[in-house]
Amino acid sequence: MKQLYSAGVVVFSNQDNHIKYLLLQHTAGHWSFPKGKMEGGETKKQAALRELEEEAGIFADLMPGFEKQFTYQFYDQTRSLVKKTVYFFVGKAQSIDVKISQEHQSFLWVAYNEAFTLVTHDNARDVLCSAHQFITQHEMHEEQ
Repeated sequence: MKQLYSAGVVVFSNQDNHIKYLLLQHTAGHWSFPKGKMEGGETKKQAALRELEEEAGIFADLMPGFEKQFTYQFYDQTRSLVKKTVYFFVGKAQSIDVKISQEHQSFLWVAYNEAFTLVTHDNARDVLCSAHQFITQHEMHEEQ
């Protein structure tokens, strides 16, 4: 079985004391986070940040202490079974001026509840939930 690895970022910004998450809508219609295939020689974090820049045109500062992953299987175009592992990090956006790639048709900065509703796949929703808990704990400590 073929094994693929991807990495991505749950990107957030603090807008008017409200945490907002960046979601990208793929041309196929589903909503998710910036992510993509790891390229030869890249670390997971390097791949996640590269994909963020390629897909959204922005940069983020990754927060230490958060890494989640999930694995799923699918059939590729040749009908071969593929096992894919996706690693996610949390990143605070350096800018909210998104410029989406041709892979996407839209983007939104949304609050957690709306992000939870919009994210299409359960595994990504689970990552969002963990990321939100991590971010709110970290952001509260920063304010003190």
